[in-house]
Amino acid sequence: KRINDEHGHLAGDAVLRDFGTLAASQAQRGEVIGRWGGEEFLALLPGADGASAQAWANELLARVRASRVPAGGASVGYRVSLGMAQALAGDDMDTLVARADRALYQAKAAGRDRAVMG
Repeated sequence: KRINDEHGHLAGDAVLRDFGTLAASQAQRGEVIGRWGGEEFLALLPGADGASAQAWANELLARVRASRVPAGGASVGYRVSLGMAQALAGDDMDTLVARADRALYQAKAAGRDRAVMG
């Protein structure tokens, strides 16, 4: 939203594309990345435990921090917040996504630009 407001919707769209490219290029061991809606993306990390999911998220955060996106005559950086949840026995997709969504709100409340496991 901040990028859309400050630099226009074309810059906001460029940021979404950049993030999608960064996330997709990090999918090397069967991870699946997709846009969930608006400015939210969903990543599935099959077989990942909490520590490896956190490492994956930290690498993505570092890559985002290093990225610059053209915006008119300038370039802009951006940051992301990540909410994560590990699938538990008996979870359905709605339960798992709800836990990840709560973790996302915790990441935002804690200052953004971080990954939180829910």
